Amino acid sequence: MNKKDKNIELKIYELLGIKTFRKAAFKFFYVLFIPFSLDMTKEERYRLIYKTPNNYIMKKGNGLQDLQDFKKCLLFNVGIHSLALFVCIPYFLEIIKGTVSLMATIISLFLAMINIYCIMLQRYNYIRINNVIKKFLPREEAKKDILKEELKKEDSLLAAHTYSIVNKQNKEKSISFQEFLDTATYHELIKYRNYLSNQLAMGQQDFSELEENSFRVPFSKNKSLKLELLPNRNNESAK
Repeated sequence: MNKKDKNIELKIYELLGIKTFRKAAFKFFYVLFIPFSLDMTKEERYRLIYKTPNNYIMKKGNGLQDLQDFKKCLLFNVGIHSLALFVCIPYFLEIIKGTVSLMATIISLFLAMINIYCIMLQRYNYIRINNVIKKFLPREEAKKDILKEELKKEDSLLAAHTYSIVNKQNKEKSISFQEFLDTATYHELIKYRNYLSNQLAMGQQDFSELEENSFRVPFSKNKSLKLELLPNRNNESAK
């Protein structure tokens, strides 16, 4: 589907009232949550409903990576609402047969419409997110290339060392510095650059005093990048 077709699709969703539905859905959850949050201030309740990251609220602070991560949430939401529609199929068959009451028919159709609009909303957001990523990705990639060159220079100032990725089970997997540069996101590279710059500002002699001559930097969710100085160079730097 080309850009023109996607823009037409967005317009169709807007004509069907997707923006109004989104506002109404959050307002509904806000009102529904009031009895369970009487000990909260209005501001705290608003922040929890509208600002706390979850499947429907995107986290912020990591640029395009947040958008990429949120796309996974949208796909998950589509699966949930599609499953809910599937569960409604037996009720639809009963409605067609005319074996259910008017009230049950209204409730079933209402729930089906809610799930259909929820799926439409995920699709609407998915297209908009892809448009933003397509627009700003070249700019971020350019900044990422500059950052990689800076990191290569800073890395060359360190004594001989190795890299590994450590997961939440504390298991390590060796990785080359180039592999790290190729797989890390822009904001992960920034985290590493900031940490490495602070260490270099302290002076390389301080690296020899680190416990086990290594340090870790948060790399991604539940993972960290471990830099470990090689023993033969540690002895030289300690002289």
